[in-house]
Amino acid sequence: MKDRSNLPFRLNCEGYFIDKDKNILARKENGIIIFPGGGVAENETITEGIIRETFEETGAVISKLKELGKLNIIWELNWARTEKQQKRYEQFQGDEMHFFSGF
Repeated sequence: MKDRSNLPFRLNCEGYFIDKDKNILARKENGIIIFPGGGVAENETITEGIIRETFEETGAVISKLKELGKLNIIWELNWARTEKQQKRYEQFQGDEMHFFSGF
């Protein structure tokens, strides 16, 4: 098995936001709650990434943003289930997840 410890982490973000009507911005998919977020593009900061991802996924524009912290997640051997994930698995050892809250 190839040593993957020298690969970089993929910048990723996830947000826990409340709209003006005090609704949590999330969706349910296959019985799982999905919060807005995703990969940070090469040309953007992590903050720009969570603002973009939240707008793309919910239509909400976040005005108050607070970073809660970050966590490195190392992908296991069987993590990649799609072709897109397999390509990511070859490039990165996992996700550097940045978590945000706000409204």
